[in-house]
Amino acid sequence: DQRPPRPLNHEAIVTSVSFSPDSRRLLITYDWPIAGLHRLDPDLKHTPLRNGDGDLVDGTHDPRGQRLATVARSAVTIWTQGDEGPPKIQQTLTCADDTFTAAFFAPDGSIITVNDEGRARRWQQGRQATLNCAEDGVAPPLAGPRHKGTVESLQFAGTNPDAPILSVGAEGVARLWGREGAAVAALRTGQEAVHAAHFSKDAARVATLTEEGRARLWTRRVDETWGAMDLHAPSPIRSYSFTPSGEHILLASDTGAVIRHSLVDREM
Repeated sequence: DQRPPRPLNHEAIVTSVSFSPDSRRLLITYDWPIAGLHRLDPDLKHTPLRNGDGDLVDGTHDPRGQRLATVARSAVTIWTQGDEGPPKIQQTLTCADDTFTAAFFAPDGSIITVNDEGRARRWQQGRQATLNCAEDGVAPPLAGPRHKGTVESLQFAGTNPDAPILSVGAEGVARLWGREGAAVAALRTGQEAVHAAHFSKDAARVATLTEEGRARLWTRRVDETWGAMDLHAPSPIRSYSFTPSGEHILLASDTGAVIRHSLVDREM
């Protein structure tokens, strides 16, 4: 069937989009209690996911492919997705102390939730239909670092559960932290707010981008500190991407130019 896909039209504000690992499904959350799971084929078959816990603020897929999460401010719902049939609710995460803003699947199968004060919790998998943070050991707060306000993004350095975690907060700082929340480094760019940060493929480098369009490359030194250098472009940068080989980074400027920087043998 060579028909082009139909456009996705929305009657509510979209709060997040997330592709499944195999790129066959797209999860869309809205500012109401129903998410949409779309099969990416010409018919765009749509499965509504009824959260039942208030308007949704976030949604994400498990990189391992079998689960997804929808996030309301009062609860996080974990769904299981088989090869056939609609997803089924596996678990609901609740916490009277938290107003949830996002959820992330960790490489070890646990789930990290973040609240509107920048505090994170790690939830271990269990058999109960509902997990409550008030129960001992279910979801202890991570020690830190805490962002001032919401966490805008969070990324794991590969599949090793003990590898660093990279997050960006609404206060404009990218932070590296360990599995249990121990601070590793804060990546700041002067007075400008960082709004995006990503690991390179080998997690030895981090690229950050400020709201003003300045990109900076951070490299982990032998002594585990992080050195920084500016990535120059003739005009403000709007997006960037590491190449799959990890040997270059591409910068897209607001004039339409794409600049390639070599990362081979660069010392900070």
